[in-house]
Amino acid sequence: MLKSFKPIYSHNTIDEESLCNYLYNSDELFTPRLSDLVEIIEYSKKLFKYADFFEAKVKGNIIGLLVIYLNNAEGRKGYISTLCISKEYQRKGIAKDLINKAIEYSKRISFNEIQLEVYASNNNAIEFYKYIGFEKIKDLHNSQIMSLYLNNTKE
Repeated sequence: MLKSFKPIYSHNTIDEESLCNYLYNSDELFTPRLSDLVEIIEYSKKLFKYADFFEAKVKGNIIGLLVIYLNNAEGRKGYISTLCISKEYQRKGIAKDLINKAIEYSKRISFNEIQLEVYASNNNAIEFYKYIGFEKIKDLHNSQIMSLYLNNTKE
């Protein structure tokens, strides 16, 4: 049982090694496992080079991470690549806080939409994203693309 805790939220403070370690140590939390889809070291390098990070920390340790690509300035569309909360901190509002921080920042830099892909078998994640306001916009083979329109604009 966790004692009372208050996460510290930050934006782009993670270093490349900490990113790789967090993803490696969180591998089994992904559906399917992250290591079944990518080579974690190379994936970490790509993320670190091109993405933004919203981190939740307790006592200096990362307990939650949202990774979002915000490099489509012309299309003003962001893409959440990763959302992961350490097992003992799940269902405590941290994922919602991280997404809200990413949404606020995306609006601040004039983005109109955020998309993500979620596996069809990951029902908990699908329900969570629906709760936040994401809508399914496309079915793929064994996943779906969901989108959240910011500022009530569908473009």
